[in-house]
Amino acid sequence: MITWTRAELKSRAKATVKMYYWKLVLVSLILSAITGGATSAGRNGVKNSGTTGNGSAVDVSGFFSGINPMALMVASVVALVVLVIAIAIRVFALNVLVVGCKGFFSQSMTGEPEFRVLGDGFTRNYWNCVKTCFLRDLFVGLWSLLFVIPGVIKSYEYRMVPYLLAEHPEMDSSQVFARSKEMMDGNKWETFVLDLSFIGWALLGAITMGIVYIFWTSPYINTTDAALYHRLSGQDSYGNGGYAQTGYTQSGYSQTNYDQTGYDQGSYGQNSYDQNGYNQSSYNQSGYDQTGYNRSDNGQTGYEQQTGADINGQDAADSSSNSGYDQDYFSDK
Repeated sequence: MITWTRAELKSRAKATVKMYYWKLVLVSLILSAITGGATSAGRNGVKNSGTTGNGSAVDVSGFFSGINPMALMVASVVALVVLVIAIAIRVFALNVLVVGCKGFFSQSMTGEPEFRVLGDGFTRNYWNCVKTCFLRDLFVGLWSLLFVIPGVIKSYEYRMVPYLLAEHPEMDSSQVFARSKEMMDGNKWETFVLDLSFIGWALLGAITMGIVYIFWTSPYINTTDAALYHRLSGQDSYGNGGYAQTGYTQSGYSQTNYDQTGYDQGSYGQNSYDQNGYNQSSYNQSGYDQTGYNRSDNGQTGYEQQTGADINGQDAADSSSNSGYDQDYFSDK
């Protein structure tokens, strides 16, 4: 099982938020608007039923007697239509946009995120995204009907579903659920504790009328959650900033130093003896083999080809080849 610590994930999240601050703030604001952000802890209009402020009983028997039944039926139909429309918007649009937002935060773990990722849920296997998110909400809702705790456990089990849909649109619903369950197996309690560790930041956001929540707490929480996904999916084994990606393996000795720019390629291999040195520029190309004795003196303009015995010398002109005894003297003339 992959191990992780809260301090490690939060440190990774803070570094990411500092790098792409305004982009993450904007997408966090969109995500909070979609998911409802925070809920009110209480309702101002709630009173003790059946009593007034001075403790006397309130007679409500005549309240419903003055309501027109037809108006009540129309109001019920309107409320039902509004509810159906709200559910449809959530299923066919908002859930898909949440997948895009989760993919945006996931992308920020490996590089600068791009806003076009927000629409990936609509363009990459849209119906599978709609179906999977709907089934997730349905399963969590049904488990919540049994009791609150089973519903909470199920919600943590399916926590990685949006990330998986964003990064693996080829996976069907059953594969997404199975993979999310596998990733969260043994990590649900620690993830719950991770969520509780942000209570202080949430309270500070409430005290500041949401200012701290918008400009720090929300992007901080969302980026930490994305860091958790990367850790559990195995993409971030060493924390992204260590030896695995930007450390010794890639930017150090293997790529930038000895293998690429050092002795093997830049010194002895390419720019030194093999290419510009004795083998290519001196002896092989510009030296003895190409412009030296073999080609320029003896080969092309030397004895063998132009001024030698074969063409203009005894063999070519005087002796026997072109203008010698074989052609001019013993010819038909």
